[in-house]
Amino acid sequence: ASLITSGIDPKRSIIYRQSDYYHHIQLSWLLSTLTTVQKVGHIPTYKSKVKDESSVPLGFFLYPVLQTADILVFKTTHLPIGENQIPHLRLCTYMIEKFYHYFKQNIFLVPQMMATETTRIRSLRHREQKMSKSDVEERSRIDIMDDEKIIQERIMKALTDFNA
Repeated sequence: ASLITSGIDPKRSIIYRQSDYYHHIQLSWLLSTLTTVQKVGHIPTYKSKVKDESSVPLGFFLYPVLQTADILVFKTTHLPIGENQIPHLRLCTYMIEKFYHYFKQNIFLVPQMMATETTRIRSLRHREQKMSKSDVEERSRIDIMDDEKIIQERIMKALTDFNA
């Protein structure tokens, strides 16, 4: 319901529960065997997480591979992404090339990037960072299912940029 209320048209989009679709996890595992630790380690999101924490879960490290499986499992042709997701698309392209090189099957197309020129929404607690659902500090973001009272509280307590 939250996807539809946020403007996603179910007639033009594929909406599915990842855990119900086993092909997704199989493709993710297969792609992980073709990708190096160094390649995934170059993703800026991962680099910033490693810088801030002493131990990073393996699942977080493998998330870019899972994102690639999300893109490829339904043969996505166009990908609406923000500027911060371009490294993920490059990794996706790399994995497609590795897949072709290893299996000699050209079954995946590199999706066409549809970059958006929207400004990133800043964190409510850390002005230099973008708002992120993976931020451990709940007050730093507005979640899609937050009620009006929580949204108002978080906005009222948000740190502002005095230099603007």
